Amino acid sequence: MPLLHGALHVFVYQATNLAVTRRIQAVGCLKRYICCGMLPELSGSCDPYLCLDIGSTRRLRTRFIVGTHNPDWHEQHEVYVADEAEQITLEVKVGLSKQAVRRHSQRCCQP
Repeated sequence: MPLLHGALHVFVYQATNLAVTRRIQAVGCLKRYICCGMLPELSGSCDPYLCLDIGSTRRLRTRFIVGTHNPDWHEQHEVYVADEAEQITLEVKVGLSKQAVRRHSQRCCQP
């Protein structure tokens, strides 16, 4: 296994036209359930973020971009590496950001 050693400069700018998958739709349904009501504007919403893994270790995660299929991160990171690994993986994932849950809960869960 090769030894990766040094600094990895990562520039994360944007993604475009992220697909609405069944997982994204499920996350939208979960948001609606957590928010105490059926909010149609949440259906199929997307809170993407990007992960960088070196081998099996997560080394970087960007911030969530709430409610978009065309996220603009415009982030720069410097990751110091001293790992034995065969691959570096960049993956855009969809999550349930705390900010989105809090914002939508404030809208629909007020007494």
